[in-house]
Amino acid sequence: MLKVVIVDDEYMIREGLRTMVPWEELGMEVRGAAANGIAGLELIKQEMPDILLTDIRMPGFTGLELMTKALKLLPDLKSIILTGYGEFNYAQEALKIGALDFILKPTDEAELISILQKAKAQIENEKQKDLSLVRLHCYQYMTQNGMDLPEPIKEYFTGKGKLLVFSVGLLQSADQELMDNFFSTCSKQLFYIGEIENRKYFILHSFQEIGSVEAFERIINKELFNHEGSNQNDVSFAIGVSTIVEELSQLPIVYTQAKIALEQQLLSHQGGTLFYSGLGHQAEIIEAIQFVDQHYTSHLTLSELSARFYMSDSYFSRLFKQHTGKNFVDYLTEKRVRKAKELLQGTSLKTYEIAQGVGYPDQRYFSQIFKKATGFTPSDYRQEFSDKGND
Repeated sequence: MLKVVIVDDEYMIREGLRTMVPWEELGMEVRGAAANGIAGLELIKQEMPDILLTDIRMPGFTGLELMTKALKLLPDLKSIILTGYGEFNYAQEALKIGALDFILKPTDEAELISILQKAKAQIENEKQKDLSLVRLHCYQYMTQNGMDLPEPIKEYFTGKGKLLVFSVGLLQSADQELMDNFFSTCSKQLFYIGEIENRKYFILHSFQEIGSVEAFERIINKELFNHEGSNQNDVSFAIGVSTIVEELSQLPIVYTQAKIALEQQLLSHQGGTLFYSGLGHQAEIIEAIQFVDQHYTSHLTLSELSARFYMSDSYFSRLFKQHTGKNFVDYLTEKRVRKAKELLQGTSLKTYEIAQGVGYPDQRYFSQIFKKATGFTPSDYRQEFSDKGND
């Protein structure tokens, strides 16, 4: 419901406005009325309305003064001026300083309803634009490294009160209609971000004490599958959900977790929700593989990587091979050699520059590794394949 405040020094007008308009049908509610500008300003501070209906000439503040002060508090407030004949100069001034519209007394019901509908349309359009901006910032912040937490995200999730817990989820289904219906019927606890490459992104949040992680997981499951058409056993309807956290700055971390959980659920050919927390060390080794994929040009060792994920070298090595089919050194070497081949074919970089660029500071060692993997020295490979495309 949009909140409306009425300010007019004439009692009959105040009460007439309360009763003549079908407020509920318009999706609006009169939250209070005041007899002068001073009381009106206090009412506005208390109720923080979306729409202000105000007379121009009143005791205390005039309608123009009231509107000016109110707009400093609420820049998006839609003000509708009630004016009499002979006050057009005031009405024109009101429009200049930001009034949405004005209406003559005695007020015509149909005309007032039309102006209120205009105000509602503007408010809804502005809110939709604001939500689109928050969605865009959420996706960018989650997927791009090194960004500071954008203000629109902080304002949306903390402006309504303390954000206590939240998690990120990704949904993928072959049934587009099912996905659309799913998000159209979810409660306000689910913030829909958008769809990228047939995956829908969302944040599940709560502003109230939940009591435990398990309790919030029950809320998530109820939210995700208490919808007509959703089927936990449908393998085409897979959802990955991150761990539950409290700080918005952790959005990139929990996004990665949700992505890993979804990918594992799809690989398992099982429908339903998979929580990242249920993956155990499996999740950590997947993160480790992703870390290698992103940082293979840097100095990496098995010991450093296993320590990073709090595992012994032998246990880490065993899990790594289970997931990749290769031991750590072979996996890393393969990625580096593949990149070196691309650089040898597609650039004029010198061999030592390529060696350093793929993680081998020692050119001689790089050449030995490259020849063992391909049967060619780097220079021979360039001569043989630079004009023939990929081998």
